[in-house]
Amino acid sequence: MHVVLIEDDPLVASGIVAGLRLLGMTVDHVDTASKADAALATSHFDVSVLDLGLPDEDGMTMLARWRAHGQAIPVLVL
Repeated sequence: MHVVLIEDDPLVASGIVAGLRLLGMTVDHVDTASKADAALATSHFDVSVLDLGLPDEDGMTMLARWRAHGQAIPVLVL
């Protein structure tokens, strides 16, 4: 499973990445909404783990924008 983790706190992100990789998942980590948009535009992910408090955009606003543009990736909200 290919996961995109969108989390700006490095300590939280490192723990989530380590745990998911122990479960055999491939994890790409980005720390801003703009980097998340770029990652989704260039790669296929099976699921997203999304922090709501991002430095450049609220996570729910980003998710609403994704849905409005037809992005149907499953999302786990932190």
